[in-house]
Amino acid sequence: MENIFEFVAEKLITDEGGCMYISGVPGTGKTATLRGVKQKLFDNSNSLPSFKFIEINGLKLAQPDRFCSHFLLELDGIKKSNYQATDILTKRFSSSIIDKEFIILFIDELDYLKTKNQAVLYHIFDWPNRPNSRLIVLAVANSMDLPEKIFVNRVSSRLGLTRILFHPYSHKELKTIVTSRLVDLNDFEIFESDALELICRKVSAVSGDARRVLDIARRAVEICLEDNSSASNSIDRIKNDDFTKVTMRIVDKALKEIFNSLKINRIMRASIQEQIFLRAFLQKYRQSGSEEYQFIDIYQAHCDICHFECSTVPTTTDLSKVASNLDLNKIILLERSHSHLFRRIRLNISPDDIAYALNLES
Repeated sequence: MENIFEFVAEKLITDEGGCMYISGVPGTGKTATLRGVKQKLFDNSNSLPSFKFIEINGLKLAQPDRFCSHFLLELDGIKKSNYQATDILTKRFSSSIIDKEFIILFIDELDYLKTKNQAVLYHIFDWPNRPNSRLIVLAVANSMDLPEKIFVNRVSSRLGLTRILFHPYSHKELKTIVTSRLVDLNDFEIFESDALELICRKVSAVSGDARRVLDIARRAVEICLEDNSSASNSIDRIKNDDFTKVTMRIVDKALKEIFNSLKINRIMRASIQEQIFLRAFLQKYRQSGSEEYQFIDIYQAHCDICHFECSTVPTTTDLSKVASNLDLNKIILLERSHSHLFRRIRLNISPDDIAYALNLES
């Protein structure tokens, strides 16, 4: 958090615009950290130049190309078409007027602002770097290489980005997080050490998503409390440390409940090529943190796995049929496009669910 706060504070004090790109897989604390930075900025506002803080969540916009009109509305309370808003904002952040207000723009879920021509993302990265922009952008995304994808045909050196990468939590870090969240469960250790370790290791092996660990832990606690409430004198047993704790058996039951769905059952019954396709997607996800790829990206990763395991390498046509089947079963979301090689693909299920269904946690 300190690095982000210091970045913003320095830009404010030196009267410069700038952009920080904050990336990492879901559930690694990016948004929570930015909320802490926001609070610290307001706590220290008396010692900093005045600023206006605006927060926009890309996931909550009806369409990504409405970003500029939404930004202008938040900034000045003016309703304009997206075309007009883009023009107004571009002029504002290009103006040489030196007494305009500093803007700190926190954009969460930046991945969802991608468009066909990437104009929205281009403006987001370009505006802060204009002279006298007085705009500081804190852009949060899952994809680690999003800027490179946008500027593949442009001069990426103009970005001037400062980057921070949030690494997935290790099983030890996840265990610390869960333990701290469970302190309100009286003053006893409700989890057996091995039981909590099992949850954290399973999740850390795939995504390191603290939210998923907490979901599983909560369900395990609920099952444990249900088991204890059915026993007589449960309150006395708690006071006498005779309370049945969350065991490996209970955790295993919670895991099966949480991961028991039609989609997971479908993956468990998937064909070899369908399983390899999902493994290829998971491999790409682990590498970059992005939840969306073009078909050709998955095809290449799929072929690599096939070569390594001496499996039959499918043609693009055959693998396109595999993708269509997974789309039909709502496991992935496949873009409708004439060019099947460049169709965009998104997961419609948690990466943890895929790993569980294919037994890839270890």
